[in-house]
Amino acid sequence: MTPLILGAAGFIGLNLFDALAGRGVRARCGRRRRTNVLPLRSRKADMVMVELDEPSSLEAAMDGVELVFHAAGHYPRFSLNPEEALRTGRRQMKNVLDAAAGAGVRRVVYVSTTATVAPSEGGASDESHVYDSSPGIGSYHDLKWEMERIAASEDRLQVVTACPAGCLGPWDLRFGTSALLVAVAHGMKPAHPDGVVNLVDARDVGAGLAALGTM
Repeated sequence: MTPLILGAAGFIGLNLFDALAGRGVRARCGRRRRTNVLPLRSRKADMVMVELDEPSSLEAAMDGVELVFHAAGHYPRFSLNPEEALRTGRRQMKNVLDAAAGAGVRRVVYVSTTATVAPSEGGASDESHVYDSSPGIGSYHDLKWEMERIAASEDRLQVVTACPAGCLGPWDLRFGTSALLVAVAHGMKPAHPDGVVNLVDARDVGAGLAALGTM
């Protein structure tokens, strides 16, 4: 098996790559042009250039691949133009699924987020608690909810969606969840519901995604 990881140079992607390697699986790694790939080079990873807005690059990267891990979904950090963020995310998600279907990919594991998990009445939330409509909390939450809807409606291949909680661990190169901890230390309330799991080791997330892909 040679799976493809979209977003392989990111926080989750690197931990997923290591988890697959621990299972004896060497993944093909999709990278963008402006990506720090030093951690992938140190692993002697097989890298291929991929831009989610360039369908031809997606098709080439998926040639001969049966399993794709999509950990490169659009990440709107600001809400200056919410509608454009939604359009970009929807378009790129559809590009990935169209390319996967055309390449004969059997399974896509889409890495989403607990931002799409709704509060539970009378208990802790898990992935079964979903919003009936767009959460309306911000661009990030709304976009991830819409991308999950696109993934759930795909009928040409199997798509499995995972919603990792706040990830802590090695290779957090962009100060991701760590920023959440700093915010909490300054008295800000995190925009997450009380959940069965709220923080998790990124290495466990990598292992869980590898299991979803290969089981």
